[in-house]
Amino acid sequence: MDKRENKRIIAKNFSRAAHRYDAFAHLQQKIGCILLGMLPKANMPSEIVDIGSGTGFFTQRLQQHFHQSRVIAVDIAEAMSAQAKQHNPLCITADFDYLPLATNSVNCIFSNFALQWSLNPSLSFAELKRVLAPGGLLIFSSLGPNTLIELQHNKRSNSATYLDSKQTEALLLRLGYHNISLSTQIEILYFERYRDVLQDLKNIGAHTLIAKKPGLLGKSHYKQLSQAYETYRNEKGLPATYDIIIGVAYA
Repeated sequence: MDKRENKRIIAKNFSRAAHRYDAFAHLQQKIGCILLGMLPKANMPSEIVDIGSGTGFFTQRLQQHFHQSRVIAVDIAEAMSAQAKQHNPLCITADFDYLPLATNSVNCIFSNFALQWSLNPSLSFAELKRVLAPGGLLIFSSLGPNTLIELQHNKRSNSATYLDSKQTEALLLRLGYHNISLSTQIEILYFERYRDVLQDLKNIGAHTLIAKKPGLLGKSHYKQLSQAYETYRNEKGLPATYDIIIGVAYA
C-alpha cells in the first residue's frame, strides 16, 4: 500500500469517528491539557497553528487562553475539520506534511496526539520547522514504541510511526531545532474484555494503530488473539499501555 492510500485510510477512519470523538478521547484530552499548561504565559504568539486539531477541542482552548492570537486548526480528516469549523472558521483540511502556510509565518505550533501518524517523521518535522518563524515554538505529544505493547501480536500492519525520546531528539537536532526538552509519560487504560480495547480504538478512529485495513476477524483468529491478550490481565483488568512523548523545541 502506498503512502497516499495509507493517509486516505487514516483520514477516513477519523472522519467516521468525528461525531463521537470528544466523548471517548479522555486520554488525548488529559495530555492536551498538560501541553496547554506548558505554553508560555508571556510573549503571547501572534499566530498559533493546531496541527491534528481533530474536532477543535484544543483549538477553542488555545483561542480562550490566547484571545489576541490568530489560531488556525489543521486536520487531515474532512469531518473533523467540519466539526472544528463550528467553533473556529480558521480551519484547514490538510496533510501536515504539506501545509498550505507560508514559510516563517507562525509563532507557535501545538500538536496533540497527531505526529505518530506521520509516515516520514523527518519530512513532517521539517515541514513544521519550515512554517515556524525563527525562534518559534513547537509543543507536541506523540506516541513511543511501547504504545499498545499488549497488542503487538495483533499488529498485522501499522500506520503509525513510533519514535522514542532519544530518536525524536536526534531528529529534531538534525533538522536544526534547539532548546529541545522531551519527556516520556506512561498511561495505562484498563478494560474488561479484549473487544472493549478494540472498540475503544475504533471510537476515536485510531484502529489503524492495529491494522491499516480494518476487517472482520474469523472466529478462530479472534479467539486466538483474545486468549493471547488475556495473559496481560491483572487485578485491574486488561491493560492498554500508551507510551507518550511530550516535547518542546524551538525553530
